[in-house]
Amino acid sequence: MTQKIFAKSPEPDRRDIEDCIAWLSFHRIWGTLRPETIAAIASSLNLLRADSDTTIYQQDTYPKGLYLLKWGTVEIYRASPVGHTHIIYRNAGELFGHISIGAGEDTDNYRSGAKTISCSEIWFLPRDRFEDLKTEHPDINNAINTLLAQDLLRFSQRLAQEQARIQGLQPYVRPLSLNETIIGQSKPSQKLAKQVKQAAGDLKPVFLQGPSGSGKTFIAGLIHRQSGLKDRPFAEIDCAQLPLDGAGAVNTDILFGQYDGLQGAIALLERGTLAINNIQLLTRGDRDRLAHYLKTGHIIPNAPVEMQPQVIEQSSATLSVRLILTSPKKIPLSDIDAHSLKLFTLPQRKADIPAFAHHFLDKFCREQGRPPYNSIKPTCDGYSAMTIPATSAN
Repeated sequence: MTQKIFAKSPEPDRRDIEDCIAWLSFHRIWGTLRPETIAAIASSLNLLRADSDTTIYQQDTYPKGLYLLKWGTVEIYRASPVGHTHIIYRNAGELFGHISIGAGEDTDNYRSGAKTISCSEIWFLPRDRFEDLKTEHPDINNAINTLLAQDLLRFSQRLAQEQARIQGLQPYVRPLSLNETIIGQSKPSQKLAKQVKQAAGDLKPVFLQGPSGSGKTFIAGLIHRQSGLKDRPFAEIDCAQLPLDGAGAVNTDILFGQYDGLQGAIALLERGTLAINNIQLLTRGDRDRLAHYLKTGHIIPNAPVEMQPQVIEQSSATLSVRLILTSPKKIPLSDIDAHSLKLFTLPQRKADIPAFAHHFLDKFCREQGRPPYNSIKPTCDGYSAMTIPATSAN
């Protein structure tokens, strides 16, 4: 669960300040400052400790100060039409939260948010103290200007990539309802609700087996919405709707991308959830590549046969996209640490039919602006005696 408050360490003692001075002195940029400037910075910093997935600051909030990452990893992200999208990672020794402040944009809020990806320790310099330090030690401006020049270039390049990424993802991103849940209290429904909760508790891949109409896409979206990736995009690709190649096999360029060319959906997502439906239609080679990704986090793009050994050796950087794989039959992948859920059709869940009828009739009434439908009466055989409201006679 995302946290919003850091655990603040006690006021630094002399030893903490000396450690900070030594740390700053060896930094490639901070180490170029005068010793008295480094000492002034070190004595002004507050050490903050945070667990993973902790919000540091949110997009469109007023900057409170600068953050210097002592150790750990922080992600800078922006809200977009496909959910939170990754901008850049900050690693040990890097500054963040400084662009609006360092550039003198006093009225601008943060144009991106920041949160920890791993447990982290972060030095925080309050905004007012930073302004005082710039006056007392003008050489700080040289370090800040160097960092600003580097970051503004990286941010502009990344934002251009984001525009292309969003455009490539939009055909596959699916909106998710925030208030829908598993309907019914039958034993299969209760078991399924428990399995969904377990699957949402981590980021392992998920295998969903069930016939057509059993709600595989709905369950995939429900798992995503309850997981730590809920703010990230949820995308869906159906292998049954992908084009076929000359040999009659499914063309997987959309999934894996092409070597030195088109990026596939997994690479475009970067961090989110991708539901891949009907994976039984993929070739053995494509399923092996899915297994390779699930084990290593590396994508092997499509390439001519003679280039494949080179492509495998140069596979892309590790990605953090969770895959939910669905099939009407047993998932044809082995040796994968995954959650496996088996879904049932409505005829196999007869005890849930009254609840389904009530849910959809109530939804219909709300959409039509009519009074709620609440006249379903259970009968001894588990079905419902339904009285149609007079207003629906038309």
